[in-house]
Amino acid sequence: MPICAKSADEAVDRGQCFLLTEAQQPFKVKGCSKYLFPNKGAMGYYRYDYDAAAFEANGSTVDPTLSPEERISLVGNQWALMRAGLHDIGDYLAMGSRFKDTPGYVLLLDYFNHLDYISREIVDSADRSAFQAWIRQAFLPLMRQFGYEGRPGDTPPEKQKRALLLFALGAIGDDPEVITRANAIVQQYIKDPGSVDSTLARAAVRVAARHGDAALYAQYKTQLQKKLSPETYYLFLYRFAEFPDTALAQQTLAWSLTPEVRSQDLWIVGGLMER
Repeated sequence: MPICAKSADEAVDRGQCFLLTEAQQPFKVKGCSKYLFPNKGAMGYYRYDYDAAAFEANGSTVDPTLSPEERISLVGNQWALMRAGLHDIGDYLAMGSRFKDTPGYVLLLDYFNHLDYISREIVDSADRSAFQAWIRQAFLPLMRQFGYEGRPGDTPPEKQKRALLLFALGAIGDDPEVITRANAIVQQYIKDPGSVDSTLARAAVRVAARHGDAALYAQYKTQLQKKLSPETYYLFLYRFAEFPDTALAQQTLAWSLTPEVRSQDLWIVGGLMER
């Protein structure tokens, strides 16, 4: 297996490559850097462990040398190490937050999907308020920096990043400011779909559903009765399994078994079972 690494002291376009031929094999590297990144260019199909304390201690030296692809690899690898029990969950939370300003949106997409998993499967009632407070503290300044509305000249990655921040802060972090803005975006989208960026609308519809009541549920149902494009139809349909009220969940289950819901859309039942 080819292994390519680069040190914190090297320029971005330099590195050293080796051939791993044994299950365990030492390598000698040039120089005496305090840190070695073991997947230069994020081109290798392998996992790697490293000294988390050393990485943290040398952050100001290491961070500028890592490309967006390498940062994505590093955060994804941290998730794998956590799942394997080699690093703890705090290492993963800190790592993703550390690289939140990475250009593009792929890093935050994976990271927030994992935060949603952590929120649903790991965080208990005793820790939830602290977990949500941490999310708000870490990401609300970035949300305010991007703003809640699209700006002329926004690139597709910037639109995606704004939507991801809205989702993470509203659906996972339960930030009151973000929830209020998401509800306003939903109402504006229902009133005039063309006035809201569709990427942002998808996130807002989801955030609103996670905190929605019977009135919003009925409003989403009304939207499905209109002549909508498939994209808009599924924008609302996908969210019925996320309303928190048990009575609304039972209503969705009963509704999904009627002819009003097509057989290819019965995945809603699976969404209800995951709650």
